[in-house]
Amino acid sequence: MLTSRIVRIGLPLIAAVFVIALVGASLASAMHQDTTPSPGAYKGPSESSGVVFPASAQVSRRGSRTTIKLKTQANLNCDNGGHYLADLAVTAKTGAAKFSNSGTTSDFQGTYQYKLTGKFTKATSFKATLSAKGDIDIGLPEKPSCTTGPVTFTLFHTNH
Repeated sequence: MLTSRIVRIGLPLIAAVFVIALVGASLASAMHQDTTPSPGAYKGPSESSGVVFPASAQVSRRGSRTTIKLKTQANLNCDNGGHYLADLAVTAKTGAAKFSNSGTTSDFQGTYQYKLTGKFTKATSFKATLSAKGDIDIGLPEKPSCTTGPVTFTLFHTNH
């Protein structure tokens, strides 16, 4: 009698624990999204000094390596008190969802040292911050030193 009572209580209890474990594993799997970058074109807004500009990127993959080629505009704040617009084209390479790169880029006004950091939040979107600084040639004897400050953006795959 005691054995049948244990079996009556024990089997449903074991089944309930098993179901809870399966549901928990399913929820954990659903919450863990694939952040392997999806190749293709990305677009979205960037914000520089409170102004929104269009931004675009081309993402390519070769094996486990991802290359991100980003284009955007940004406001330059310069030591002469001037404010100018820069066209920035930068690149980052990564083997993971997070990326970071520093380098040099140029536009018609000058050459800039940049730093780009970001993270793919999904396989089809990423958030990043870009900053650049450099001396620009605006046709005056002086070449003001300028910086963008942080330029933030979120880009989305255009096929989704």
